[in-house]
Amino acid sequence: LGYSDEEILGLNYKDITPEKWRADEENIINSQVLTQGYSDNYEKEYIRKDGTTFPVELRSYLVKDDDGKPAGMWAFVRDITGLKRAEALLIRSEHRYRSLVETITEGMAIVDFDENIIFANSAACRIFGYTHEELIGLNLKQIIISEDIDKILAETQKRKHGVISKYEFSIRRKDKEIRHLFISVTPYQDVDGNIEGAVGLFSDITEVKLEKQERKKLKEQLERAQRMESLGILAGGVAHDLNNILGPLVAYPEMILMKLPPDSPARKQVEMLGKSAREAADVIQDLLTLARRGRYEMKPIDINEVIDSYLESANLVELKSRNPNVMVESKLDRNIGYISGSIPHLLKVIMNLVINAFDAMPSGGKLTIKTSRDKLEKLYGGLSNIEKGEYVIIQVCDTGVGIEEKNLKYIFEPYFSKKEMGSSGSGLGLSVVYGIVKDHKGYYDVNSTVGVGTEFILYFPLCPAEIRKKQEYDNIISGTETILVIDDVREQREIARELLSSLGYTVITVDSGREAVKFLSKHCVDIIMLDMIMEKDFDGLDTYTNILKYHPSQKAVIVSGFSATDRVTQAMELGAGQYIKKPYTLKQLGIAIRTELDKNKVPASAK
Repeated sequence: LGYSDEEILGLNYKDITPEKWRADEENIINSQVLTQGYSDNYEKEYIRKDGTTFPVELRSYLVKDDDGKPAGMWAFVRDITGLKRAEALLIRSEHRYRSLVETITEGMAIVDFDENIIFANSAACRIFGYTHEELIGLNLKQIIISEDIDKILAETQKRKHGVISKYEFSIRRKDKEIRHLFISVTPYQDVDGNIEGAVGLFSDITEVKLEKQERKKLKEQLERAQRMESLGILAGGVAHDLNNILGPLVAYPEMILMKLPPDSPARKQVEMLGKSAREAADVIQDLLTLARRGRYEMKPIDINEVIDSYLESANLVELKSRNPNVMVESKLDRNIGYISGSIPHLLKVIMNLVINAFDAMPSGGKLTIKTSRDKLEKLYGGLSNIEKGEYVIIQVCDTGVGIEEKNLKYIFEPYFSKKEMGSSGSGLGLSVVYGIVKDHKGYYDVNSTVGVGTEFILYFPLCPAEIRKKQEYDNIISGTETILVIDDVREQREIARELLSSLGYTVITVDSGREAVKFLSKHCVDIIMLDMIMEKDFDGLDTYTNILKYHPSQKAVIVSGFSATDRVTQAMELGAGQYIKKPYTLKQLGIAIRTELDKNKVPASAK
């Protein structure tokens, strides 16, 4: 109190007690000390000699005289200034802690070993979708999805041994929405250090998880596209070489049949040879489609007509006869408009998807083909963004065996199949679908469930143009003009010479682009038949560019096993006309040459 021994003696308690405490203290004296002989511990303030006050804690006892009558009091007094300071700091600390816990964006919860929630902050309530009153006392097992409960119980056992861990789990909110969480969990201790539960700090990673899954899918799509591109380059090179080799086998049977008498016993064998060669050429064309180096004659078409054409085809009739338990149903919207496409290629897409569906239903089922039109920004699957606009949509659905999820990413790769080896097709069916869809600037979705069936969805940009019918040359394909054949493969030059000569044309051949330029620097021809793939540093485009220096209006037909699209396009922009692919038939070659010759241009005079 700041007094000396002499000064403090004789002071009244009121001299050292602030007025605000006097009434309370008198009440304690009357109600406790005088009645029971002592008081409970209580707090008050004292006044120092210098006038400052400080907190104290007292316990007072009654003093009696020899007759047992109250004679006074004595008390134990403790200065609790330090304790009060510590309490204030604790209160501020608790306030800061509470503020921190309530303002962090992560959820925080404490559970006992029975998984009952005994504490939760505001973020936890928001993440779980419950109010604070609803959440406290709720059992965690009522929130966690059933698939993750065993994981949580196993983690609880770790906490009993003081183990800290981090993991993912999923919950079902009060509104039934599933959310995915990432949590860091530590043991929760009481004041004596005994572990009595767990405290978890968690965050909602649902969107992050979905984005990660989408990135993974996009990465897989990119890797798949890169694999397809590599395979395409290989397939394109092989197909080009095979086309040159196969050329005579496609062309000569037709010429031989023209020379054989109708009753010749060799006609059947020659016809079979020609048929096999054409079928081989079709397989090579599939390789070119995979390589995306085939030639497409794009025009506005109604995809319904393509589907109708296939549904009436002999191929489907044969499929139905082999699979009588498969029912085919079409639901075609007849007002969907046109797409820009190649009829033969789109017909092959429909055929391959239907064959694939039949193969998936060995015990029977239902195949449904639907068409529709829709304005889209995303595919129906939802993961791939597409160019915003109107699309014609084809859906081919079967009720077959389905495709396992692990195999979905591989189904468009060539020769990947779960079918028995050699049971059907060339192994390029869905690879061809992939290539054609991409070349038509289209997209695809695949949905499949094992034991339920598979749905292929194709999306093609709507084309507003009106359809135009192509002029056909069914009768007049012959002529007397002069043609220069430019090809670096001897067999191809000979095939072209014989076919064109049989149609009445005068044919000259050269084995390189440079030889062609040299020849035409001194001569004129009505038309040139130009192979695009020749010398590496002097291909068809280089040849045609140099020929135009001597003959600016030179007519040309382009021939190739496959086309490097930009080089062919440039040649056509310079004036080259028809394009035909190897191997070609007499009719295909004759129509292409005659079409170009009959264009309204002044022909060069043959010399």
